[in-house]
Amino acid sequence: MLNLNFLFFSLSSILLLIIVPPNKIKQAKSALKQNFSKLVYIEEGQVTFNVTNAINYTKSDSSLFYTCVPSRRSIDNFYISATEVTNQDWNEFYNYQKDKVGEAIASKKYSPDSLIWKTEYSWTQHFMDVYNSDVKYSNFPVVNVDWNQVNEYCEWKTNSVNELLKTCGVESRIQFRLPKEGEWEYAAIKAPPESINTRLNYYLWTKEEILNDLNSLTNIGSIKDQNGLALKVGVDDGCFISCEVGSFPPTEIGLYDMAGNVSEWTSSIAGFKVMYPDVSSSKIIETEKDIEFEIDYIKENFDTTEWEAINLNNQLIHNSHIFKKKDVRICKGGAWDKALIYTQPGSRQGHSKEYKSCGLGFRIVCTGITDEIQDFLPSKQWQP
Repeated sequence: MLNLNFLFFSLSSILLLIIVPPNKIKQAKSALKQNFSKLVYIEEGQVTFNVTNAINYTKSDSSLFYTCVPSRRSIDNFYISATEVTNQDWNEFYNYQKDKVGEAIASKKYSPDSLIWKTEYSWTQHFMDVYNSDVKYSNFPVVNVDWNQVNEYCEWKTNSVNELLKTCGVESRIQFRLPKEGEWEYAAIKAPPESINTRLNYYLWTKEEILNDLNSLTNIGSIKDQNGLALKVGVDDGCFISCEVGSFPPTEIGLYDMAGNVSEWTSSIAGFKVMYPDVSSSKIIETEKDIEFEIDYIKENFDTTEWEAINLNNQLIHNSHIFKKKDVRICKGGAWDKALIYTQPGSRQGHSKEYKSCGLGFRIVCTGITDEIQDFLPSKQWQP
């Protein structure tokens, strides 16, 4: 009996070869492997995230959320990039847009804002003219791009890779996007099943490593950041600003710079969970108006001289300053210009979608990978 599936597959393959030249298919396959080369598989599971400690709170801080109530969530399978997106990656996107809309429009809409180097830290203005264009910074994380630009990058990369899949006759379609906050934190603390957890609670390392070897673990600040937070002094990590991605040891599953180098955008809208002083119930806070309501509610229903009520009130007042910004999104991870506290996977920063910083970049997640795409995935973990 004639196998119709085999016949259909054979005819499709022949038709593909007729329509698409073999050399173009070969180039597309090579490009697909390059686009997928840094992906690390994260198996589904559960995570308790926002686990951090109370020293997150400082009155002078304008972006770091006061300690939040931890939440338990289920996370589906996904792939995440082993590194932050680099200048080279971004320049491919920029050059595509330049060819499409012209240099004037592309420069205005898609070029990283190099003036941030001067306005944020005057002593870094040298990097205004070289960081995004000089080849020696190609493998450094792209910075000074806002949340909207980052999402346009993800859309472009999704469309580009799906075109390559189509060229190779693959029906499946993938999506590149920013990680959700829960995905980012789950990936950061993820370890192989056989791993024995010796890390210090809240951090990715042991207490001894933090005390003795921090300069070889990650790239974090040795200067005051824009919030005036007290930073760890004397961290000689060899990096004046950000450094090449993958310059420091990876996590146990092969992810680089989850604790430092630059902080990273997520797709998640800012919000936080509060627990009432009597521990009878909790509530999710998502707007400045929510905070105003809760402050009044505490005054009316709890003894405001008790420590629990004072602490919650301080938390609400502190976080209200973050919600004064427009369209706030969550950012995660430490950076070259930030203190040790930011390296805690549970730490959360809140920034407007329009915010840009020379200490803020992003990494990407990929979903929709099916069995027919597996052949294009890396056979071993990416290494610098």
